[in-house]
Amino acid sequence: MPNAKITEINTISEAIYPQVSAGISSSVLVDMRDFSRYCAVVQHGTATTASTFVVKVYESSASTWAGAVATLLSTTTVSVATASTAVAKVDVKAADLASANRYLGVYVTKTDTASSLSAVTIGSDDRYLG
Repeated sequence: MPNAKITEINTISEAIYPQVSAGISSSVLVDMRDFSRYCAVVQHGTATTASTFVVKVYESSASTWAGAVATLLSTTTVSVATASTAVAKVDVKAADLASANRYLGVYVTKTDTASSLSAVTIGSDDRYLG
């Protein structure tokens, strides 16, 4: 598929819609049988005070967080200055998952209670691009 459109090899697999609160936000768990790569892009809106947000990617053998025995795969911490915004990007290859785990998901925590946070996860199936 050398002439494939970007939308034919990449798809938005899940999103965390804009939220204003401190604490944890999470995506659904994505089945990596459909993808060779997984990318999460997390955006922190304008910070009212200097803060941080942490993006954690988990792998699991279960398809829901409630049934998941999730294993931490990666952590990205980003500092946000007052009146600034920030973006974090994480990229995972399906081949990096443990053989028993086929699902990936993102947990995001932030300390600023007044700014917004959103994310999109993208699944990519570039196995056929040569």
